[in-house]
Amino acid sequence: MVDVVIFVPGICGSELMEGTETIWPGTPLEAAFGSYPERYVQALANSTTITAPRILESVPLRIAGVEVWSFDGYGHALKALQAPGMDFSIDGGTLVPWPYDWRRDIRDLARQLHDRLAAPALRGRSIAIVAHSMGGLISRYMLEKIGLPAGVTVDLCALVAVPHLGAPVALQNLLGLRPEIFLSASQCREALVNPEFPSAYQLLPHPDVPALLRQSAETGFVVADLAAAPDLGLVADSLQAARDLAAGLPMIGPGFQPPCRYIAVAGNAQKTITNNYLQPGTALPVTEPTAGDGTVPLWSAAPPGIPVRYVVATHGSMFSDKDTIAMLQAVLRPGQPGGRLFSLDPDPAQTELAVEPIDHSVAPGATFSVSVIADRPTDHVDAVVEVERLFPDGRRETDEVQVHYLGGLLRSIPLEFKAPGEQGVVTFAVRSNGAASASPQKRAVLVIASRAGN
Repeated sequence: MVDVVIFVPGICGSELMEGTETIWPGTPLEAAFGSYPERYVQALANSTTITAPRILESVPLRIAGVEVWSFDGYGHALKALQAPGMDFSIDGGTLVPWPYDWRRDIRDLARQLHDRLAAPALRGRSIAIVAHSMGGLISRYMLEKIGLPAGVTVDLCALVAVPHLGAPVALQNLLGLRPEIFLSASQCREALVNPEFPSAYQLLPHPDVPALLRQSAETGFVVADLAAAPDLGLVADSLQAARDLAAGLPMIGPGFQPPCRYIAVAGNAQKTITNNYLQPGTALPVTEPTAGDGTVPLWSAAPPGIPVRYVVATHGSMFSDKDTIAMLQAVLRPGQPGGRLFSLDPDPAQTELAVEPIDHSVAPGATFSVSVIADRPTDHVDAVVEVERLFPDGRRETDEVQVHYLGGLLRSIPLEFKAPGEQGVVTFAVRSNGAASASPQKRAVLVIASRAGN
């Protein structure tokens, strides 16, 4: 039985402070109705004195004092681990959230995690690590390359939506072609130019994975190498840090022997960038339906050397997903009601629907995907997606999209929308036809414009 859970979030998942000022996150109001402050971008790019006091749990969007949406962060994850059936406790010391400065080299962060596990209170305890996204790479590097402090035992490492072989979407961020949460596309590139902070580069696809292609008139395509594309303007030292991490961290293939029990949770039902085509000075993303969780492709999140639980959740909503939580409960609290390992048998209860955007921020006028997700396999959906658009001048536009499906069992239905041509917020909620109101849990996409001149 696990005594203590160490929770390790992913990139952008910890609050960052410069002295007493919060640098990350910004606010949804700033991002959608103005811009993430330039001085914060410069601090992310350059400051060596930033601290990470806590995990990012929730960032509310309030308009005229009314909360219209909340970016969840890791609030759902921490609540789920403390809920009945799990019963871990932050106050009781059995749930330990580990915030960190997510800009830094993954190898250095692994050493910091090692130091955190050296705390006297953890000696002699049965420890499990639950890690999301980049947090899984940090955890793996500590376990596989550094080892554990004396007297400390980790029995299990749950690797949730982890890019073991990288994620092609990272190249889009590095090139300033895609916004990310509260940063505009151009701000993403601006914040990632310092080789002292190479973590985003270390999320690029593994050099041995053919996820970067160049079109060829003779053969259709050839496998390309970022090192041979200086016109992209990437940071050479950060690329080297990515190569060094890839060389040091073993691939999880058949015959892999983990230092403790490993288990993976991988999303397999969302439209996901699976590779990039190099073009002069840029890269074009290639997206495939049902190819991952919307951020990490299935070929990266589901390595063949460890057990994998496949779920329909998006990358940012993994800990809102019933299958993910049931899997974690089964391995953290075996024998407790509600835990399920690798199967989910449909029950006669009414299907519950949720709506999840693939991306939390997009550029004005961009096409983006939102998925209607059922909490169990279903052969029919009869629902309405409520759409509301909020603009800086106070305008509100509402719309409804009917969703009807009858056929084989499925869990996820993708819908495509076009963002307004100006900054704002688009919120989504879903209800079954005939229901009086939609689910109170709204999801939103921020429409973020790059500043003039960028």
